[in-house]
Amino acid sequence: MAIDTVKIQYHVPFQEISLEGWVRKSTSIGKKEGEKDVFDRWYVKHKCENGAMIKLEYIPVDLYGWDRDMLFIEFSLPMLLYGCNHQLLGSWDTAFDCANRELSKIPGLPPLSDIRDATLFRLDLCANLQLEDAVPSNLQAVAKAYYPRRTVDAYLPTGVIFQTKNGISTCFYDKFIECGHPDSSGVLRMEISMRNKRKIVKWLGRKNPTLRDLTLDRIIELLKKDLVILNLDKPIISEQLEIEVRLSAMYSQRRVRSLLGYLHISKTYTRDQMLANGYTRQTIHNYEKLLRDANISSLSIQDHIELPPLSIERQNVSNI
Repeated sequence: MAIDTVKIQYHVPFQEISLEGWVRKSTSIGKKEGEKDVFDRWYVKHKCENGAMIKLEYIPVDLYGWDRDMLFIEFSLPMLLYGCNHQLLGSWDTAFDCANRELSKIPGLPPLSDIRDATLFRLDLCANLQLEDAVPSNLQAVAKAYYPRRTVDAYLPTGVIFQTKNGISTCFYDKFIECGHPDSSGVLRMEISMRNKRKIVKWLGRKNPTLRDLTLDRIIELLKKDLVILNLDKPIISEQLEIEVRLSAMYSQRRVRSLLGYLHISKTYTRDQMLANGYTRQTIHNYEKLLRDANISSLSIQDHIELPPLSIERQNVSNI
């Protein structure tokens, strides 16, 4: 259900772990030459029987003010359970128990507590949107979307990612192009990745967030919120006549002309270009609100079709 990759943290004393076969890398901290402290990090990858990879990182020092040695473990829950990640998890408990068993098989590690109780440092949440032949058209629209305070990179026809500098991202991509599995044909994958503990802490309201703090309803709420921010929760209409008909049913002709002008500008220029050419953020917000009230997205595509709004329901995030 909805969870893909996680990175968890354990406190493991140096004398309790065997680093044979691990790769050692040195990290320097300090601004001035001669005042730098050098710390060691140790890395290794463990390959499971089904081909899934588990990444491990060990820091046997007080690197960032932590008072104990740190072991970080990163893996994809669907990969551990199924050997692939195009299939959503059915039962969280089944996946968590599988991960516990796989971690117990890694040579050199002491017995670890249940992964449910380990602190989260990365969390990837996902949904499979079954769109059949409409995946390319939806990615066209996503590539034109705007996410405040994030950069956008479009890799059409594969996918689009909106990201911040501190490891937070929302991405959409063609799952079939990415993995090639027949069951993923026609699937638009949506993923929210939080590779920053502070973001997870803020979202869950816990100082040391764990997998036990997650609920399906909370995950669905977060995924839906990003669809609203990106203006993907409204129909995307390319035919101007249809747009005009819908707007005329709600607004005066003067306002309709103004909104049609805004739609034309928004199809031609990016949000940053509009701001640079005299539009204010408040003006854009007002136009977007009027369009949303009319159940119309300001996004557009080249194809002369109407794309229904994207929505997140339980069947999009769960294999049950």
